[in-house]
Amino acid sequence: MKTVYIIGVLLLFLVAGYIISTQGYEKLPQLPEPDELDPVKRGGNDLILYEFTDYQCPACRAFALNTYPVLMQKYGDRITYIVIDLPLESIHPLARYVAKYVNCTYKLYGSDEAFSLKQYLFQTQNVWTQLTPEEVKDHIRSYLKDKFNATEQCSNSLDVDAEISEDLSIANKFGFRGTPSFIVVLNGVSDPSILRTVVSVWKNQGVDIDVRISGDKAVLTFTGAVPPTFFDSLFDVLR
Repeated sequence: MKTVYIIGVLLLFLVAGYIISTQGYEKLPQLPEPDELDPVKRGGNDLILYEFTDYQCPACRAFALNTYPVLMQKYGDRITYIVIDLPLESIHPLARYVAKYVNCTYKLYGSDEAFSLKQYLFQTQNVWTQLTPEEVKDHIRSYLKDKFNATEQCSNSLDVDAEISEDLSIANKFGFRGTPSFIVVLNGVSDPSILRTVVSVWKNQGVDIDVRISGDKAVLTFTGAVPPTFFDSLFDVLR
């Protein structure tokens, strides 16, 4: 009888452990490691944001102009922001071409210059998307000025093209087919149940989010431009 009791207790512990592990300690996806050509703006690590972008994408432009500036103004010192290329070349034939210039600007001149060029390309998207590749080159030249020649030389490298192909492979692993797509890593989640409630609210508003939580760390993945209030709601669940 005592043996049966001990076995029963052990089974209860195993079941409880399984429930905890499935509810609070889900397996998190392996996150991309940015290389020297993936623009990174480093603030804090409360929130790590991977943006999979296409420079000809109207929704990416909307996010860049409406959400990104507010996000960085309010939380820039708490965010690490990583840009990964996802050019949808079948409908946006210039996206890969201009992405090379942004990546090379980052490699040669650093984060501020690269993110500045990124914003400029989205601000002027309606202009350069009507141009030929040669005219687009002149458009970028007028912005980069004396930094253009070195940037162009870098952009012609096969390594830069290969890096964008690797970015496409990463996007495919996460099942991203549209842009902008995001991976959001939250460090310091105060209460997983509150985060799940927040996610449920945004799902009801049409944002198709997948969330995985392990302890006080969470990884969210989704596609689509979201407003600044989306990130307000995420920072509210952090310690």
